[in-house]
Amino acid sequence: MSFDSACTEGDWFALMPRVADDPLALADARLCRIREMFALGVVGLVDMVMDDHLGPWQALAAAGVALPRVQIGVFPSTLDEVIEAGLRTGDEVPDGAGLLRMGSLKIIADGSLSSLTAGVRDAHGEVHGHFAYSLDELTSLQVRAREHGLTVATHAIGDACLSQVLDAYEASGATGTVEHAQLVDRTEIPRIVRLGLPLSVQPWHLVDDWRAMDALWAGRGDDAFPLRSLLDAGVTLRLGSDAPVAPLDPWRAMAAAVHRNTPDVASWHPEERITAAEAFRASVRTRVAVGQPADVILLDANPLDAQPDSATTARQLMGTNVSATYVAGTRRY
Repeated sequence: MSFDSACTEGDWFALMPRVADDPLALADARLCRIREMFALGVVGLVDMVMDDHLGPWQALAAAGVALPRVQIGVFPSTLDEVIEAGLRTGDEVPDGAGLLRMGSLKIIADGSLSSLTAGVRDAHGEVHGHFAYSLDELTSLQVRAREHGLTVATHAIGDACLSQVLDAYEASGATGTVEHAQLVDRTEIPRIVRLGLPLSVQPWHLVDDWRAMDALWAGRGDDAFPLRSLLDAGVTLRLGSDAPVAPLDPWRAMAAAVHRNTPDVASWHPEERITAAEAFRASVRTRVAVGQPADVILLDANPLDAQPDSATTARQLMGTNVSATYVAGTRRY
């Protein structure tokens, strides 16, 4: 096992904040994506982009841009600034029109599938990949976040990294989520339930990666995206997109969870499919109820109507048409 604080992605992570961007082009790009979100019925997002996290959203709010609800994450590199500002998870971010909230500390604990840097065990139990932090370092970061009122969103692609991340949550007493969890050691599922950690999963990555997982994680496909097993065990799933790495469209993400492939291709490990209703519930963060934020979308048809098979259900989800989107009682689309 390799614990390397300067893993393969480390050089790029260090370089990103120093790359000059065109602020006008970035602003235009954000506006385009916001309009796209509303057209898809998305009323909120979790922003874990490695940039100046608070500034761009506050600037858009100041400019009068109609915003979605945003939970703004922070990376270890700027954690001190958030702590100094006294912001805790759930706090309203100043000058955010009431729609911006402080999110979680985001920690990237391992690499990725395609770069062969995800922390995984092979079929023989040997561990491969790069770990961005030792267990002590990871635990220390989580403790610091907990002490300052921040939840923690910890990226773990591989099952070996997931085990390390669970060790850290257990030692630190921090709360939050595990991000991605593409490969899950079945013996760890009871611990996930006991710790009460939701798994934030992006189902479209299965569509993009299933061939690579067959090739690179040979013999481990049964443990990749085990959505059915996780739900049946009582794990809380939170489905998302991981845009711009995967499509922003939540209906595609739900379709991928339901069929475990595109509708024209056979399901990959169909035993781990979930229902459309389960995928929808895992994609919703607010509920329509008295006293709750009036975040509502209107659809032309019910995407959860029963269909004869998972491929047809996936097509129906992907064909969802949004007629209107309301955020905090105001029509956005």
